[in-house]
Amino acid sequence: MTAIFAFLVGLVASASPSAVAARPSMAIAKTYLELVQAADAFDVDDAVAARDRLFGQHSESIRRLGAPARLPALMAIGERVPTRAFDWWRGPAPAPEERTLVVWWHPDRHDSLRVVLGAQSLGEFYDMPIVAAIPDGTVRDRKAAGRLIAICPDVAFAAVSTRILGDVDVGDVPQVSVLQDNLVVWQGSWEELHQTPLSP
Repeated sequence: MTAIFAFLVGLVASASPSAVAARPSMAIAKTYLELVQAADAFDVDDAVAARDRLFGQHSESIRRLGAPARLPALMAIGERVPTRAFDWWRGPAPAPEERTLVVWWHPDRHDSLRVVLGAQSLGEFYDMPIVAAIPDGTVRDRKAAGRLIAICPDVAFAAVSTRILGDVDVGDVPQVSVLQDNLVVWQGSWEELHQTPLSP
């Protein structure tokens, strides 16, 4: 999150309700904090409601102040991800009703490899499917992924065209999404996943 929003969120935590109501910037920070808390609790309905309030009431102020760093990932919550359209390289597609962890990664990014390996361990611990998906993955990417595929037997590997993802922004990898019923329940960085029920 930007420094301004970090400061505002800190103020919200210590402010009285009347002080929050009296300051528009405090109201923005309070709504953003509600969005983050609902998202990190995997409460899709409350997260979407808080996000709608944030933009419905404060979009002009957000444009002035600058958007928090997490906002693009939080915009994905509630969006559909058509997993049947993935190009599955290795392993079957998880059943849509299964809660699934998707790591958006690229073999040229060393930090991506760490996240895929960590996700494999997380999948074993929580007994949940793990998918390692390369946005717009190419044949060259598939070959480059071969070594990681060999040491991650419990991970399904795929490529996915970013055109089919719509409003789900996965341009900055690595990122992690939690899917259920083909909907994004949560999205963010591997480090931010520590604040959720799937804490590594």
